[in-house]
Amino acid sequence: MSKSAPRISLGGLTFTGGDQPPVGVSFTDGLNVLFGASNTGKTFTVKSIDFMLGGKGPLPDISERIGYEHAWMGLNLPTAGMVTLMRALAGGAYELYPGQSIASNPVAKANRKLSARNDATNTENVSQFLLGELDLTGKEIAVDANGKKRPLSFRDLVRFCLVDETAIQSESSPIESGQVISTTAERSVFKLLLTGQDDSAVVTVLDRKSFKTSTLAKQEVLDDLLNDINNELAADFPDADGLVWPAPGFEDTEIGVFMEPGGGSWRDGSLRESSSLRR
Repeated sequence: MSKSAPRISLGGLTFTGGDQPPVGVSFTDGLNVLFGASNTGKTFTVKSIDFMLGGKGPLPDISERIGYEHAWMGLNLPTAGMVTLMRALAGGAYELYPGQSIASNPVAKANRKLSARNDATNTENVSQFLLGELDLTGKEIAVDANGKKRPLSFRDLVRFCLVDETAIQSESSPIESGQVISTTAERSVFKLLLTGQDDSAVVTVLDRKSFKTSTLAKQEVLDDLLNDINNELAADFPDADGLVWPAPGFEDTEIGVFMEPGGGSWRDGSLRESSSLRR
């Protein structure tokens, strides 16, 4: 029997602040249905979950938010077990608590602080922490047809976890956001989820624009080097035609240097042929 893929499940979402009583919703394994009339908090709940999974926010400024300062979301993780992420509603970093915790009844003090900014070289951020729980750290995805790659972020997976009403009603593919510049990356993430294979083995090729820029830069460097040589020769040997060859001590060496009178650049032919050294 094949090993099942690691999974993350929600334990609950709670809001606290000042003298306000804690409010929120709880979830259990399996199907959870959140229903109610319009403007009763369903969309706000979805946006809050996204916010707690690394979204930038800001959360909708509804009147029910007044007086609340923090959000606490319980997660059941494959390795760490039940933990709670706490974040200020204003945004910023997270605090990680063991167990199902809220400020009014904490199980223990926070044992880690996690940055909201993804950094593949540092595990102390919420994206890498959650990717680690899913055995997806170090994965790379291609972002264009030339094979340019970047590290996977947990935010790449959120669109497959949270599907709002707009995405459900859209006629476009649910795996794509509709942004042309993101299509390759979104398809790469979907392939990773289906096959478990990332794009780290993809060979990156230089795009046409970069290749042209690189070639022109090398040509400019050569032009500058040859101009320096021409200037040195002109300064040290103003009468290049009067140079005597072979110089003393170089009787057995043949060097051919061809100079055009009047100086000028390499392209003008002032140094038309490099020196050839032969013994």
